[in-house]
Amino acid sequence: MKKITFFGPSSLKSYGGAEKWVINVSNLLKNKGYDVNVITSSYCPVERINDLKLNEKINFEYHTIPFKKSGITPLKLKYLPPIESDVLYIYGTGFYYLKQLISYDITKIYGFHGNLGDPYKYSWFNLKDIYNLRVWSKIFPHFYKFHILNKNQEEFLKKFLHNPNIYLLENTYLESSFKLFEKFDKFTVFFFGRHEIDKGIETVIYVAENLPEDIDLIIAGKGSKSKMLDKISRKNVKILGFLDDEKLYELLSRSHLLLFPSHLESSSAIPLESLAHQTPIIYRPMPENHNLDKISFNIKAETDIEFLNGIISKYMEYKNDREKYIKNCRELPNYLMSKEEYISKFIEYFIESK
Repeated sequence: MKKITFFGPSSLKSYGGAEKWVINVSNLLKNKGYDVNVITSSYCPVERINDLKLNEKINFEYHTIPFKKSGITPLKLKYLPPIESDVLYIYGTGFYYLKQLISYDITKIYGFHGNLGDPYKYSWFNLKDIYNLRVWSKIFPHFYKFHILNKNQEEFLKKFLHNPNIYLLENTYLESSFKLFEKFDKFTVFFFGRHEIDKGIETVIYVAENLPEDIDLIIAGKGSKSKMLDKISRKNVKILGFLDDEKLYELLSRSHLLLFPSHLESSSAIPLESLAHQTPIIYRPMPENHNLDKISFNIKAETDIEFLNGIISKYMEYKNDREKYIKNCRELPNYLMSKEEYISKFIEYFIESK
């Protein structure tokens, strides 16, 4: 039986995109007969899921390690545990955290689950920072393989290594069956994500302040800009906190349009989940959204006013012919990999191949 250990910077209770990915993939590997262990820092910037709910979702061994409080990033672990695995899959972008982990004499894989190397001004990582570049040039040679989620990450990686073992595997699998709901009677736009600049929260705020009264907007999630949203007092704008999966999927299904204004993503599952729940998307054009470009019922927008006008144009489509709009929603293509296809590729790329 092959053993794999996932090592990440944040407690699974933070339940962000990377944490949900680790939970899903680890469960699938466990079901395939692999020995899976997940280790993370105890750092939990936002606890979105408690111990009880977490235990209901995992069927693998999981524990956390305390970290030294030296600011939010980079994380530095208090100690390193012994790891007896065939493969060590590491994700997370804290320099000191990674510098600690490269000491393991195991086949190491680095997964780019985050904004590392994305060439946008909204990324915390600045490609002009010479010190950062020097750190990465020392860290990356210690990894045997690299899991990238978009082409930008490949270009970034090639700055440091010649002919690296790069495998592109986007986050394109979901559960194979979905519980679908009837759409709301009133045209409804839905946003779910961190309330931060990189997720386009300034666009969400603009839309919330200027949306016509005959369109509803539901905003879910949390972040440093949540207080700005709390100041908006409009009957057609409803602000929620973090949603569990069941409520998230219900709102994705019942809404008429997903507002996805992110400036920066590695490979977000939210728009893919939206399509699977028969809801089109208004989104910002960028390479990571190339799958969304294939669907003509989706709509692109760049500026705040383009997002607002795009929403209004979709509302007019719905208002002029509701049945046709709903029919178009039901015919949205589900081009996602099955979970069986995804985990087979993951095993082929990162566990079984040499």
